[in-house]
Amino acid sequence: MRSKAKNHGFEIVDFVYLQNLSEQASETLTANFENMKEKIFEMVEKKYSLVFTVGGIGLDKDDFVPEATLAITDRRLYGMEKALFNFMEDISEKFIFQRPVIAVRRKSIIMNLPEEFEHIERILDFFLPKFERFFDDLMKK
Repeated sequence: MRSKAKNHGFEIVDFVYLQNLSEQASETLTANFENMKEKIFEMVEKKYSLVFTVGGIGLDKDDFVPEATLAITDRRLYGMEKALFNFMEDISEKFIFQRPVIAVRRKSIIMNLPEEFEHIERILDFFLPKFERFFDDLMKK
C-alpha cells in the first residue's frame, strides 16, 4: 500500500492500525482512545503527508478512531468523505454503518479506512490521484 502512495509522489506515508479492543474495560478504552489520538498526532508532527488509520470506524463501543481523528484536526474534508461513502456504497452494504473521517491537520491528510484490506486497495486507487491534486494546490499556497 505504501508503494501505491509513492507512485503518486507521496514519500512520507504511514498507516495506524487499531487492534481489536472488544471485551475491554472502559478505562482501557479511554487509554486506547488517548493512545490513538497521540499516534495520529505524532505522525502529523513528523510531517507525514498522508496518515491512514485502519479499523475502529464502526458503531461498537471500541470504535473511536473518528473521534480521535477529530480531536487533533484543523479541518474536515466533507466532500472527500462524501466521495468515500459514494464510492464504498457500491462495494459493501456494511459500509453505510461506518463513520470514516477525512481531515487535515497542518499539511497532512488523515483518512480513516475500514479494516477490510480487500477494500483498502480499491479506496487508495480511487483517492490517491485526488490527494495528489490536493497537495499540488496546497503547496502552491
